[in-house]
Amino acid sequence: MEKELASRAVYRSRIDWFFKLPLVLVAAVVIFSGYFLLTDTRESLLSKIAFVLIVCVVFAIMIHLMRFTFYRFEKNLLHIQSSVFRKQVSYANIREIRRNKTLFIGWKLALATKGLVLHYNKYDVIYISPEDEDEFVAQLLLRNPEIRIR
Repeated sequence: MEKELASRAVYRSRIDWFFKLPLVLVAAVVIFSGYFLLTDTRESLLSKIAFVLIVCVVFAIMIHLMRFTFYRFEKNLLHIQSSVFRKQVSYANIREIRRNKTLFIGWKLALATKGLVLHYNKYDVIYISPEDEDEFVAQLLLRNPEIRIR
């Protein structure tokens, strides 16, 4: 029986220690320093409000990244999004997928290490980390069987 194109067209990014550890460290520093700042009677109300606002913005950005980093299969394109950063790659242009790699240069629209590096067009690369890599790669191969896997 031939595999079918998945009805599940959206894959969320895997989130690992690479993203969670800084989130926990920032939270610990904020709680520790926030306690001393907010209980210090020498600090002005304005500085306390500014501190709380900055903390809220940082956490909002991190939560937004976690919520809006995903990969969506569309008719002829793979839509890749991480927060406000978006990229669309034609299935026909994807040449190769390297598994269990981490990309430190180029587009990294992922929240985990050891993901997939997609090589497309002649020299373009993008790093992604779908939760279910095996299923994701299988779906890409259904859309373009010429993709090499390494």
